[in-house]
Amino acid sequence: MSNKPKIIALFSGQGSHYRGMGKELFDLNPIFRTEMIKADRYVQKLIGRSLIDEIYTLENEFVWDDLLVTHPAIIAIENAVYRMIKEEGIQPDFVLGNSLGEYSALIAAGIIKLEEGLEICIEQAKLILKYRIEGGMTAVINGKNTRENNFYKKFNLTLVSDNFKGHYTVTGDQTNLKNFESELQRASIQFVRLNVAHPFHSNLMDELKEEYVQFLSYYPLEQSIETTFISGIYNREMSTVEAEYFWNVTRDYTNFTETVNSLEEKSVNYYLDLGPSGTMATFIKYNLPDHTLSKVFPILTPFHHGNQNFNLITKQLLVH
Repeated sequence: MSNKPKIIALFSGQGSHYRGMGKELFDLNPIFRTEMIKADRYVQKLIGRSLIDEIYTLENEFVWDDLLVTHPAIIAIENAVYRMIKEEGIQPDFVLGNSLGEYSALIAAGIIKLEEGLEICIEQAKLILKYRIEGGMTAVINGKNTRENNFYKKFNLTLVSDNFKGHYTVTGDQTNLKNFESELQRASIQFVRLNVAHPFHSNLMDELKEEYVQFLSYYPLEQSIETTFISGIYNREMSTVEAEYFWNVTRDYTNFTETVNSLEEKSVNYYLDLGPSGTMATFIKYNLPDHTLSKVFPILTPFHHGNQNFNLITKQLLVH
């Protein structure tokens, strides 16, 4: 194991978004603001709507599941945070994403451009809406026994990911999710319905595969040129990807525990969560072995401490 800490940039996916995410950085950090404006202008050309308005000026209703906007909004935020830390002099050794966050990781690695990532995620959203693929996703918080006996299968649900011990995510149609959640509630098992109105990672998505992969085939995918990309679904380093990979990260299962174990076997790591809500930092924290020297650094949180966290993290990492 290498003793020199590796810096791993983490990117989360659908369900980690919320109105106002990154507001303090948008107001105070010129790099973040510039990157958000760049993404905003491009998205306006594609769908005629402003990300900045959607994130920062519209009403802060509890449910925000408009996929045409939340898809590119997540990628725009994560790209802006990544460019911000790079500008400050922090150079990640690896990038790792979860679900839609893999798109952000591919952008950070230089395999696709920001504009391409925005185009691709918006096309996916359009196809999901075109085929009227509706459903949802639920994260089970303290469900070790229900995970071990695959209880979710009784409700025709699909396992999305194993996040850490007892914490997993399932997906499916709304009725089956509600029935599943009712049983969890009766058993006093905690869960959270994610702010997502579509059954990502389930066979309900398969209807759009052919059209989506055909669309993806027109994009030139580059060799990784900025930093090393780690696949969240394959748990290995990849220097380039095929078009179908974008479909696979929409459809396939992720074992986050195995990914963290693999990373911890190789080196001490500093994990930077660049997602909107600190989700990946939580997953890492509960997967780290006892007595590890690795550290976890969330930047954005729903409590709007992003600028404060960024300044503290910068001071710590630039010393090492």
